[in-house]
Amino acid sequence: MGGFFDRFLRWLQSDSKSAPRTHGNPDLHPIDTNRLAKELDLEREAERLGRKELPQSSDKSPTGTEFRVIQVIEKARQDYADWGAQRVRLLNEIITSTDVTPLTRLALQQDAEFERRAGALLNEWSTPLKQLIDDVREKTQGYEHYRKAQDLTQRPAQIPTDWERRLRHTGLFALVLLEAGLNSVFFAQGMWGGLLDGIFYALFFAALNIALAYCYGRFFLPQVFHRSPVRKAIGIVLLAVSVAAIVAVALLIAHYRDAVSGGAYENAARTAWETFRSTPTTLQDVHSAMLCAISIVFALVAVYDAFGLDDPYPGYGRMARRRNQAIADHAIELGAIREQLEIMKAESLAGLDQFIDKAEIQLNQLDQAIAQKAETDTKLANAFTNVDNCLEALLNMFRQHNRMHRSTPAPDYFTWPVTQRPIVRPDCTTSADKVKYQVQKVALDDLNQGLPRIRANIQRAYSRLYDGLTSLDEHFPTVNLQIR
Repeated sequence: MGGFFDRFLRWLQSDSKSAPRTHGNPDLHPIDTNRLAKELDLEREAERLGRKELPQSSDKSPTGTEFRVIQVIEKARQDYADWGAQRVRLLNEIITSTDVTPLTRLALQQDAEFERRAGALLNEWSTPLKQLIDDVREKTQGYEHYRKAQDLTQRPAQIPTDWERRLRHTGLFALVLLEAGLNSVFFAQGMWGGLLDGIFYALFFAALNIALAYCYGRFFLPQVFHRSPVRKAIGIVLLAVSVAAIVAVALLIAHYRDAVSGGAYENAARTAWETFRSTPTTLQDVHSAMLCAISIVFALVAVYDAFGLDDPYPGYGRMARRRNQAIADHAIELGAIREQLEIMKAESLAGLDQFIDKAEIQLNQLDQAIAQKAETDTKLANAFTNVDNCLEALLNMFRQHNRMHRSTPAPDYFTWPVTQRPIVRPDCTTSADKVKYQVQKVALDDLNQGLPRIRANIQRAYSRLYDGLTSLDEHFPTVNLQIR
């Protein structure tokens, strides 16, 4: 029972922190002589055995306690060696896998790669671009032939801009709404539905009046300016017809109002037509006359607005627009190709910088791995030295206390050196690794020295290919290709 309490008291008085079961990184798990001495209870064991005159003076081999010390130390040595082997294996994998040569090779080929990709781009776009040039040639020849044939070489086509066309179309739409608003007041008088019916009929007749006037100004009036006597005569006739039609439509609208206001709502159209045929200029009141005048004025404004949507000479504006559209299509396509070429150049230059950055990062990783490998060798050497010193200290502690508590001479092996089990330590030599690093550093240095040349080659190829995308002025040096 007393032995149990002695062991229990020793456990209570021992260090509460247990030593790690395994050792690994010497920085994280250094060997601790005092801690091992407490764990193994060396002083008490040495005293206990010494009082029993153990080991005997004639013994030639260590006691069990000494063997436990040797086993603990050998395990620490093996743990350190295993950690070093694993560490060196990981570092060797990094060293073996790190190679900046492919990156430097790709970087050195960036100028040739850009020229290849840019050439493929131009080949891909060459056919559509040629078709657009042919289209410009065809439309320009047709345009110039038309100008000469119609004796229009002294002036360009008077084509309104897109903004002007939108403004004129907006004006036509505004004329419809404005005329409908004014007419609704007159139509509301005498309508069964009052103002609501008046608005409906006003909008209908205003739209009809402006639509017919648009046709007169857009298609009939330009014929007056044609150089052909026949076309000019037809145009004059159509102009007279247009004026008569504007007046007739206005009178018919006014007669329709007379019919409605006179009570013939259900047969208003027939009544208006009959009175228009019999007495076209006779209206019942001043409101109908004002309605007629408003219709004529708005129709004439619509004719003028529609006439300004194109060149006064028939067909001249259409020929010019076809030519201008062909020129614009070519300019858009040419701009798209040049933009793609610019993007490709920027990508090549950025890719070159990325190759350099990746190569520098990898070379730095290689240098760090080599340094860590050499550092691992130093850590292992220090760790094994510390372990050996710890073994010597522990055995000396045990044997010294054993001598103090015995009366017989200590055995001779107390003075003998301890032979430990050989441990295979990892190969941490870095001479070959340093050679590899130097070779790759030279490759990267050569690349950095060649960077100005590579960038200049990319810029030179870009300029040559960009300049090869000739504008229309170079294809047609004798023709004015200004959009007009």
